[in-house]
Amino acid sequence: MLVIKDMGGDTPDGVNDYLKIERHSEQSDTDVLMYGINTTINSSIQNEYKHFESRKLLNLWQPCEFVFEKDPAGQNAFEQTLYFTKIYSICPYTAKWLNTLFGDDRHEAIFYPFGDDIIPQRQEKIYDVCYFGGLHGIDHVQCLDQIRNFNYRFISQQRYPDPYAPTDYNVSFKEKLDIVGKTKISVCYNLLHFRPDQQVVVKMHEGWDTNEAFAYMDDSGRVPQFKQRVHESAFNRTLILCKRDHWNIIEDYYTPYEDFIYFNENYELEGLIKDVLNNYKDYEGMIENAYNKSLNYTSKNLYEHIKNNKKWKQ
Repeated sequence: MLVIKDMGGDTPDGVNDYLKIERHSEQSDTDVLMYGINTTINSSIQNEYKHFESRKLLNLWQPCEFVFEKDPAGQNAFEQTLYFTKIYSICPYTAKWLNTLFGDDRHEAIFYPFGDDIIPQRQEKIYDVCYFGGLHGIDHVQCLDQIRNFNYRFISQQRYPDPYAPTDYNVSFKEKLDIVGKTKISVCYNLLHFRPDQQVVVKMHEGWDTNEAFAYMDDSGRVPQFKQRVHESAFNRTLILCKRDHWNIIEDYYTPYEDFIYFNENYELEGLIKDVLNNYKDYEGMIENAYNKSLNYTSKNLYEHIKNNKKWKQ
């Protein structure tokens, strides 16, 4: 299977830059896998491979495309995938919804991969707890209110005023991995926060309310999406504290209380963190379990999975 990427539309120096799935590419005249947002609009790439019998897309952003009326090529979210014969999606709910909506099986759930050559080495833990990402909702603000009581790191590409200023602002992806690797605990949320104007656009799409991913959007603006920071924590042997939600998509990858710990409300974080820090050795088996499981989710494994037409989730 041939692999083609175009990362022009993706976040610069983001996690997807380091997947390098194309390293595993094999020559083919019939089977191609494309990844990177721009592959859905790059007409020159699509024209070059339009004669291939199998034209696959790795969609690592779903369901984000549904907050836009049109992409830069003038396509809506449904039209973006018409070129492809198979679409592998990190959102199992949206994949199921689209198959039902259009009466086919082109969409299939797949795991979010992690680059083979950026798997971190074990490091000494010098920080207590970290959160990395933006402050996109009240969850994230309340998280910082809790973890600031410890030797914490808040890693973000955005500036925020005190007392929510990042301890590590606009660091490179590899610098971020290094900081996480030096931290004992990582707080993770697997949610998107759609603004009211974005929710309006989602509702313009046919049958939107039959997609389980959008089931609670009116109540909270929240939509499920597996976040790579979970993998980044697991690969770094950093204990994952994950917020329980309506979907708990993390359980497609990791097992609660074997590989990670749930919390239900943000105010629980301080007590959980204290317990982990006071009894850290008791959690080392869980940390190692998550690390070992994370090795299933490498770019090479994803390539082999797709090439061999293996089902990930039924």
